[in-house]
Amino acid sequence: MKSSNPISEDGLPSSEAENAVPSVPDTLHTESGSDSSSTTSPILPYQESSAVSSLDVALGTLTLSEPTADRMFRALGTIFEASQLHDPRIAVNVPPGEDAWAVLQRADSYENSGYMDIPSLVVVKDVMDQMLLYQSQFLLPALRLIADKSREGFAPRKSAEVASIWLSTDYYRAYQERQLDERCEPAQLQAFGSELLPSLISLLDDNTLDSTPSFGYLCRLFDMCEGNVDLSLSPYNTVEVLLETSIKIGIDVDDSVSLADAALIHLKLERFQSHLIENDYFHLPLKFLVRTYSAVADLEEELPNVASLDTSIRSPEDEREFARVRTAVIQALADISSQPAFIIKYSPLKNPTTDSLKMWLSAPQPQLQQSSCIVLGNLACSDEVCCHMVSDSSISRGLFAILQSSPDAQVLHAALGFLRNLALPEENKNALGAAGAIQVVNRFWTSDYLPQILHLAASVVRQLVNGSLSNVRKLLTSLSSDKDSPAFSRTYLSLLLSAYDKSDQIAVRTEIARVITALLRCIHGHQTLQPAKEELLLRLYALHPGLGKPLAGMVVQTQFPIVRSEGWFGFALAARSERGRSLISSVVADVTVFGALENAVKGDSRPSRAETMSLSASPLSAYASPVSPGSQSGALSQRQQQQEMRSKDRQNAMILVNELLQNGDEETLNRIERDQLEDLLHTGSRVD
Repeated sequence: MKSSNPISEDGLPSSEAENAVPSVPDTLHTESGSDSSSTTSPILPYQESSAVSSLDVALGTLTLSEPTADRMFRALGTIFEASQLHDPRIAVNVPPGEDAWAVLQRADSYENSGYMDIPSLVVVKDVMDQMLLYQSQFLLPALRLIADKSREGFAPRKSAEVASIWLSTDYYRAYQERQLDERCEPAQLQAFGSELLPSLISLLDDNTLDSTPSFGYLCRLFDMCEGNVDLSLSPYNTVEVLLETSIKIGIDVDDSVSLADAALIHLKLERFQSHLIENDYFHLPLKFLVRTYSAVADLEEELPNVASLDTSIRSPEDEREFARVRTAVIQALADISSQPAFIIKYSPLKNPTTDSLKMWLSAPQPQLQQSSCIVLGNLACSDEVCCHMVSDSSISRGLFAILQSSPDAQVLHAALGFLRNLALPEENKNALGAAGAIQVVNRFWTSDYLPQILHLAASVVRQLVNGSLSNVRKLLTSLSSDKDSPAFSRTYLSLLLSAYDKSDQIAVRTEIARVITALLRCIHGHQTLQPAKEELLLRLYALHPGLGKPLAGMVVQTQFPIVRSEGWFGFALAARSERGRSLISSVVADVTVFGALENAVKGDSRPSRAETMSLSASPLSAYASPVSPGSQSGALSQRQQQQEMRSKDRQNAMILVNELLQNGDEETLNRIERDQLEDLLHTGSRVD
């Protein structure tokens, strides 16, 4: 069998070179099953630039002489030659009539001209696949060579970059599965750590790899972004390039998902969020959401009308992947839309993006509805924008339709958060109430929902009744106009109180209790005629005997001082009316509540005996006004705030005691021992 001796470029004679790298047979064995359209061609040394100057098989390393190292494909040829020598099963398959060295030489020629030769890359990958299959010790040196060449900046390296992309997925997976020596670091990680990512973005941006076999490998390479890439090296246009490519018609699902995942990793950084906002690319993640539903939608221009979207039928595996990425995209949208720069840019609501988001409220796809509620809800952070949204019938109509019919908990959570923001401005409360907001939210008290949903629904009601007597009346409206129906004596507030009794979640129960406080504040603080106020108080106390229980829950808990303060404020307000005093007296008589009342009256002060003896009782006026826990003045230290809160708690507790003593009837006082109340009032009057 004829052999050929490589000629060393470092001046070694043929005999010495022969000792360094043994000869390679003219013909190599072809594995069964090889493609019949290709022939096996031996790698013969390129006479002008022989490559191997030293070889350490034990460590799996290969050192190339400088002239050959500048010719990547011929340098790879010498590595292939060495691998063939140690394992004859490895074959270099080239098209019929082609010579392996000629193929690699042509590839280098293309490379130096700034082009790439795809057929040569096919040959290279085929050999590398065999090296992986047969566990060749020369695989890692070949991978390192490609990684090194891909990051050199002195000459065009399109082919090197593509080769690195093309080869990385299979070998990275093999490394993870311990098929490669654990001592060897994967070449593609070296390449990523050495600023390959900007080159990959450049390849995507100029469409170099579109419709080539290497495109899929490039997309797989982005799967390694998280944890393996220094994102500070990524160019500013990374996110838009990745997303614009991911939404192209005809792109494979796996490729689209890989690119979107890489974009989302970058969007966790404020730098890329700001760039997306400043350059008006916020529509791109929205377009990607549309692409996950339709493979054929035209996304070149504006967002399409989702009502007539031609949805795609995909495999369950593809749908699961898209569902996962949708969740991540929605989180990114929430993060971006909460940025002050985003709110400033999009809050006028006069742009194609917000117009599309309004239409998405009525979209049949739940995640599009959720995205719309989140983004528009984040924009609803000023009175002006909120009022504009409420006056836009398409927004309120779409939002109410979601709340009335959607079975999706994530969508409902986003919609309730949006509605709560809209209810904050005083100008919007009556308008939303008139549109049926109280009735819409009612559905959440009659069925089992997640605690987060119940908490938000109660928060919406609290905002609606806060300062709106009209909405208080709606909350106290009978569920049926038929006087013979049991529902006639039940109101929307009755349903809310039933939800309080059924829930074991502190957050839910607290928010419902805060609705009671807001309701009492509105009735007693609103400038209205006394008969109208008395009518509301009559319905409030006559139809809701369990009203005091939520207030009691607020004052006996010790975890949240501000909540406890609201509870005493509510008790003080309820004590201002005869029916209120009668209702809460039984609650205050409870040992736990009365103990909390004693603590509130005494505060944290523990006066000395001499100080106690020198103080005389001075009961508060029956007409003393309850003190709102939110009416703190000035910028106080935390200690000062705590002291002020305790002072207000004491004042409200004293008002409650004083009202029960001076205006309580015999039945009320029978529930609580008069001497206990008098002692408590006397004690409170002596506390500084």
